[in-house]
Amino acid sequence: MDFRNTNRIIFHNDLDGISCAAIFLNMLGKNDKYILHPVKTQIRGEKFERMVDKFPKDDIIIVLDYQYHKRAHIWIDHHYSEIAPKEPNKRFINKTNSPSAFAIISPAHPSACMINMIDGCKYPSVEYIFESDDPAMTLNRFIKNTFPHDMIYCRIAEVLAATNLNFQDTIDILDVNVQEMIDKDQEGCENIKNFMCIHEGVIAVTHLIRNNEYPQYSEFYVRKNLDYMIRQVPTGNGKCQVEIGFNPFSRSENTINIGKFMSESKIPLIGGGHQNVGGCTLMESNAEDFISEFLKLLINEDGEMEKYAVDPTDKIEIEAQELVKEGSCKTIDDAREKVVIKNDEEVVNGSDAELKL
Repeated sequence: MDFRNTNRIIFHNDLDGISCAAIFLNMLGKNDKYILHPVKTQIRGEKFERMVDKFPKDDIIIVLDYQYHKRAHIWIDHHYSEIAPKEPNKRFINKTNSPSAFAIISPAHPSACMINMIDGCKYPSVEYIFESDDPAMTLNRFIKNTFPHDMIYCRIAEVLAATNLNFQDTIDILDVNVQEMIDKDQEGCENIKNFMCIHEGVIAVTHLIRNNEYPQYSEFYVRKNLDYMIRQVPTGNGKCQVEIGFNPFSRSENTINIGKFMSESKIPLIGGGHQNVGGCTLMESNAEDFISEFLKLLINEDGEMEKYAVDPTDKIEIEAQELVKEGSCKTIDDAREKVVIKNDEEVVNGSDAELKL
């Protein structure tokens, strides 16, 4: 078989990225060749560059819900990035105010609301995360708890495409046990209690042996008073991944753009994310210094929590404050999400219209 001019669909191996891959599979023609390439968060920077550089030069590179690559013909992302490429004959969108990459590609799809909620952590409560039996929540648990093999993520993407992103049909075809997934998450929540190091009563720092050892947001489920969680997990070759997240169910207000902090700190090799959550890769030997750098933003010299002042000249902050003043948004966090960062690349129609190949 001739595999020249193959569509290389590279996607983040979470529900958002996998759903984006499924949509693109449905956009391809019947005779179009494709190969799916799921990538986990740890494969960033030079490692990601090397992976893509090995693909044949005539292949069509499609990057979904992941970092930019110079060979990309289509790049769809919604994470904070300093890169804003302008290249003719290519389709690039990086809408950092979008709740998901899927919402950029297909905002009118019936599944978009659930994907947006899960990727943007807009759950009605922290209990919903670990107790809901909604099909989308079940599939999300399955993705996070299943054996981390590329073939599994590719299989999920192909089944999602075949069902037109019907989550109930997808978990039925995959034969996912709903209660088993809930029980496994509940067990993980119980286990993390014994491994969290709590700072100032509101910051949890946890060292993981492997990725997804404990369910995402489990810290906030077992300790409702937490404002931030920090996780560190080894990735091999003396490197590690650090994730920082703000508790979206906290009564406090997050005034730190975590994704921007991750991207601009000089310690990580590469990093980024959103206002309330971010991740980075760095040398394990520098992890303690990096975590301390973040904690210094939150804890003053007397060892007490304090709010980190936002630069008042920041354009995003100015527009967000205006939205709150005029009553368009109830909270500053909601306002920040609605502000479009000026250097976002919106090449496809410059709108939320569905992306067409």
